Amino acid sequence: MRAWWDGTGFLSRQGNRYHAPDWFVAGLPDVPLDGELWLGRKSFQRTVSIVRRQDGSELWKEIAFVVFDAPSVDTVFETRQAFLQATFNEHQPRYARVLEQTRCMGLSHLQEELARVESLGGEGLMLRQPESAYETGRSATLLKVKTFHDAEARVVEHLAGRGRHKGRLGALAVELPDGTSFSVGTGFTDKQRENPPPVGSLVTFRYQELSDRGVPRFPSFVRVRGKASGPEPRLAVSRVARTTSSHRETANPSSSAKHSEMNTRYFEFVGGNSHKYWEVTVTGSDVTVRYGRIGTDGQSKTKSFSDEAAAVRHAEKLIAAKTGKGYVETATDGTHSA
Repeated sequence: MRAWWDGTGFLSRQGNRYHAPDWFVAGLPDVPLDGELWLGRKSFQRTVSIVRRQDGSELWKEIAFVVFDAPSVDTVFETRQAFLQATFNEHQPRYARVLEQTRCMGLSHLQEELARVESLGGEGLMLRQPESAYETGRSATLLKVKTFHDAEARVVEHLAGRGRHKGRLGALAVELPDGTSFSVGTGFTDKQRENPPPVGSLVTFRYQELSDRGVPRFPSFVRVRGKASGPEPRLAVSRVARTTSSHRETANPSSSAKHSEMNTRYFEFVGGNSHKYWEVTVTGSDVTVRYGRIGTDGQSKTKSFSDEAAAVRHAEKLIAAKTGKGYVETATDGTHSA
């Protein structure tokens, strides 16, 4: 979980306070630090459950505060890193450490490190421009590098558009050979939305990764492949290394959230007497949320934005808020059956 140490305590991206035990923060300096509360890869939900308890539990001993940068030190990146190392060597906080940085020696080095990190379950790499200043918000000096995958799926339904896409395609409901269904709502031109791929055809889409339930995350339309009479669709047929430029995932509560491509994501909260779901869909510049008790149709609300990028940023903020409250992402289920 991204966390901003303000010198006295931890803040989330939205400015909410994380109530860490006094023994956990002992030794941290009284200067701002940008980092994350880290338990392990594929352990996000457990991290959330520990951090959100607000009871100073002994479970915090599983967490480490991993520091990326020192925002208030007004100098170049390398000097900020030296400051962090010197400060941590002096104070020696038990539950915090400075993230190790490695100088990139070229494209082959980048590709090897990306493959290594992804094999461990990591999302990708962050590239920092040498001798760069710390910036909040989007930055050309800090780039995210990750692998995108191309795959194919069969079109099963056309989902109507809303807002500026009213009267034409909003998204394609598609299905993989194993029966996994989801929707693809981005990557289309206006012409393609007016004349969408026919039901039964195969389409190529691009995605970042698979969820724990095998659902492609952030799928985006690429092209029409052909008719359903051809070979079965294939998953993860190619790997395309991409760099999202001018991107800064900052924990500073005053900065904007990240920009990512997405369409529909579905979450559930089950605990005590609560059996709720929450779903967010980005269709062009519109954001639709649907929520209610699992097993019901619930209710939905749609909000329009100036462009798709603004809609995605808004949806990401909503997702961060929901996961922070303990909602867990699952495969999209249009019936919301228990």
